Amino acid sequence: MIAKNRSFLWNSMKIKSFRGVIHNIKIVVEHLLLIFFAEIAVVSQPIFSRTTSNEEALNTFVEQNTLCAMIDIAIVGPILEELVYRMGLFCYLRKKNVILAHIVTSVVFAMGHSLGAGSLYLTLIESVPYFVVGLVLSLTYERSKTIYSCIVIHMLYNSLGFINV
Repeated sequence: MIAKNRSFLWNSMKIKSFRGVIHNIKIVVEHLLLIFFAEIAVVSQPIFSRTTSNEEALNTFVEQNTLCAMIDIAIVGPILEELVYRMGLFCYLRKKNVILAHIVTSVVFAMGHSLGAGSLYLTLIESVPYFVVGLVLSLTYERSKTIYSCIVIHMLYNSLGFINV
């Protein structure tokens, strides 16, 4: 059992062939579209129309140091978060139960992006879009069997925030 889990972790760092690259590109595109449409569905609801505390903090960071913020938000953050949430937490929980791994990883990802909203009510409201993104990223990881797909999706998703800046 341990060897099987180690091989999943090790294989998640490898891309074996050109066909595998094409397969992962398809997964990235599909899951980016899924995030896009889920985001539209969630954010279009009046209850989610306000700017989240995470977005406000990031906007302040970008205003103070744009280049450093772009590197941190679009490159460093996604890499570190995917290594922690998907390769770390998800792989650990996957040994016990795959569905539990998806849910817990997505909840932790969401809470990590929405704690600081103030009240518990606001934290829960703000966490919904992040939960959706976290769930799509964990499904991407499970389906593609590589961390690179998750990192690319996360980088692209975070980079979209700079279009408004």
